[in-house]
Amino acid sequence: MPDTPTTLRDIARHSGVSIGTVSRVLHHHPDVRKDLRQRVLETVAALNYVAPIKQQGELASVPSLRQVAFLLAQTSAVENAPDGGPFWADILHGVESQARRIGCQVHFRVIVLDEDADLLAHQLQVARLDGILLVGAANPAIIAALHDLDCPLVLVDHMDSSHALDAVLADNFGGMALAVRYLLDRGHRHIAFLGGTAPGSHTPTRAFQTVDQRLAAYRHTLLSAGLAIDPALHISCEPNAKDGEMAMQRLIASGADCTAIACANDKTAIGALKALHTAGIRVPDEVSLIGFDDGEFAALAIPGLTTVHVDAQALGSTAFHVLQGRAQASGQLSSTITLGVTLTERASVRDLNAANSEEYPCP
Repeated sequence: MPDTPTTLRDIARHSGVSIGTVSRVLHHHPDVRKDLRQRVLETVAALNYVAPIKQQGELASVPSLRQVAFLLAQTSAVENAPDGGPFWADILHGVESQARRIGCQVHFRVIVLDEDADLLAHQLQVARLDGILLVGAANPAIIAALHDLDCPLVLVDHMDSSHALDAVLADNFGGMALAVRYLLDRGHRHIAFLGGTAPGSHTPTRAFQTVDQRLAAYRHTLLSAGLAIDPALHISCEPNAKDGEMAMQRLIASGADCTAIACANDKTAIGALKALHTAGIRVPDEVSLIGFDDGEFAALAIPGLTTVHVDAQALGSTAFHVLQGRAQASGQLSSTITLGVTLTERASVRDLNAANSEEYPCP
C-alpha cells in the first residue's frame, strides 16, 4: 500500500506547535518566532511534506520550481575531485529527494577556484533558472555576482555577512563546543586544534566561515573551562586531508605538548591520522583525535573516528524548502537556519580519567 501523505496535523504534532502556526510558516507570515519557524521547516523537510495539488497554487511554500542549479564551490586545489567527498553528495541527495517530488530538475556544477564570477552569472542567467543552491565556501566575488541575479539564492553549509541571503548550515559552534567538552570530560587539558584562519590573517577568497566558527568554539570552550589558550596548539590549514596531514606534521615537529587534537572536519582528521601513523604515534593510546561532519570515511578509519555528526541530507532537503519559500516571497527578510548536531563516539578518543584510575588504583 502507498504511504499515507503527510498532513499539516502531522507536521504540527512532530513540531510541537499548533496547526495554525504550521500554516503561517508555510504561507511565510512574518508573525512567527524564528525558533518556531526553524522547527517547522526542519519537520517539513524530515517528513518530506508536499502540499496537495489543489493547494500548491495557494501555498507559498510550494512554488513552481522546475530548474534549479546545485553549485558546489571547490575548496581545494590539491585534489582532482570536488572537495568534500560523500558529505556534499549527501547534501545533493537531500536536495534531489525533495526536487523529485515536485518534478524539479537539479543541475549540478562545480565552481572551480579561479571561476570567472561575471561569466558564471551570465551563463546562469541565460539558463533561465528558477533557483540556485550555492554549496560550500565560495569566494565573495561569486556570491556577489549571484546575489545580483534576479534569481532566488540559498547558501548551504556557508554564510556571508556582506549580503542579505538565506542560509542553511549545521550548528558549527555548538558542535565543536560539544566535541571539546567531550575531550575535557575525559581528562584532556592540553587540546590542539587543526584548521581555521591563522590569527591576524586576512584571506577574503578563502573564507571558511563555518570552520572559523568551529575554531571560535574551541577557544571559547577552553576558556570557559578555565584553561588558557596556547597559540602553539593551533595549526591553521585548509579543510582537506593533504593540508590536515601537513598541519599535523608541523604540530609534531613543534614538540608541543598535547593529549588530544580537535580537527576542523573529518578530512583534516584523516590527514592528521596519516601523519601520526607515519610518525609512529598511536591513536588513541598516545594522542586522541576527534573530527567534525561524520562522513563516510570517519567510520572506515583505523581506529574509527569519534566525530560530530552532521545530517547532510537534512541540510539539502531543508535548503530546498527554503529555496521554495524564497521563490514565492522575494521580499521576505532573509533567514539563517541552523540544524542541530550530535556526537558519534568511536575508538579515537582515550578516557584519561579511566586510564589514571587503572594506573593508580584507590587503596
